[in-house]
Amino acid sequence: MILTIHRGNNEIGGSCVELQSGNDVIILDIGLPLIDSAGKDFNFKQYNDLPTEELIKLGVLPNVKGLYKNQKPEVTAVFISHPHQDHYGLLQYIHEDIPVYMSTGTMKLIELTGFFSNIPFLHKNINIIKSNTSIAVGCFNIMPYLVDHSGFDSMAFLLEVENKRIFYTGDFRTHGRKGKVVEAIIKSPPTDINYLLLEGTLIGGTQNTSKAEEDIENDLVKFYKSSSSLKLISFSSQNIDRLVSVYKACVSSGHTLVIDPYTANILDNLKTDKSRIPQFNWNNIKVFFTPNSHTEKLAKSDKLWKYKEAKITLEEIEANSPKLVIKNNYRNTQIFSMRGLLKNAELIYSQWSGYYEKEKDFWEKNNVPVSFIHTSGHAYVNDLKRFAEAINPTYIIPIHTFNPNSYSNIFSRHVIQLVDGKPFNIS
Repeated sequence: MILTIHRGNNEIGGSCVELQSGNDVIILDIGLPLIDSAGKDFNFKQYNDLPTEELIKLGVLPNVKGLYKNQKPEVTAVFISHPHQDHYGLLQYIHEDIPVYMSTGTMKLIELTGFFSNIPFLHKNINIIKSNTSIAVGCFNIMPYLVDHSGFDSMAFLLEVENKRIFYTGDFRTHGRKGKVVEAIIKSPPTDINYLLLEGTLIGGTQNTSKAEEDIENDLVKFYKSSSSLKLISFSSQNIDRLVSVYKACVSSGHTLVIDPYTANILDNLKTDKSRIPQFNWNNIKVFFTPNSHTEKLAKSDKLWKYKEAKITLEEIEANSPKLVIKNNYRNTQIFSMRGLLKNAELIYSQWSGYYEKEKDFWEKNNVPVSFIHTSGHAYVNDLKRFAEAINPTYIIPIHTFNPNSYSNIFSRHVIQLVDGKPFNIS
């Protein structure tokens, strides 16, 4: 059997793993890079019109034979761990005859991203996977495990082939609202694991502990109660755990959460009979019809009318600002600035602080105080150690990390560092 990590040995983002046994080839994730060779933000627009062969030469597309639309299909299946573009963002290049496996939540969010961006991300040969339900694909047997992550409905994978057992974590953590599913794996782990492909996003960082998502909720309650200003909050609309925290804090503190139609549509699409995900027609939620491209797209598709019953106007926001928490976006910020609402506003930044650096000048120029209330979507070092000890693999292979050299100092298991694109023989 041959294992090739095409991208991720020394990089966060763009994950792609290939496993080959005989004539069967499995791909785990096919992600868009986050950075380019110069360490700057990756700009995919400059590659849009290039043919597949050129994208492979440039290293944008992983060099996997028989994976792409202009090739004879030779890949048995592709598995997508979760709906973040650094794990699925190159999906549109895959040959349509190749089956792609993902969770229901992942499928829905990829589909929505494609709808709003006019990019047909969703593959036509989708197969839905469920946690703890094994799948036979070629000579591989694959067991998905639901894990806790800021990406909704994320999965890890256990692969069995040639009497070897390989566990691929994807991205995960233990301190989110679904942390118990990872704790269940730690308590009763799969046995006889030969290789653990372990994400290490936060290895090399300065923090070793993290607040839980429930702590974020409590911090938000305190903040809401202590502030009489208009409160803006920045977080990803697809980070459902965070949205639940923001909403529950509003309910506890007597505030109303104001979302945009894009966010309302995401929540609506993820709703199920057993779902506890907040919806636009719940108490303490209103929808501001932000005049942007997302709202226009919903209007053209006749989906916008559904949210009319929860609509809040700009005048109503002005009149009730002390009791509102506004889901921040670029267009809202511009409107509130023109109406003078930012003069008595505070910003809660509830996502990676690196994004804030791109906005910092605007908030400082408008004299808007900023508070950072956030926790990571990835496991901290102590939890990575607990997870690795429980899995008890013969070998650990670093992936999704900028610091693979640190693994040997952290984990008691033997660490094997691979090189992007270089095949590794598993014997």
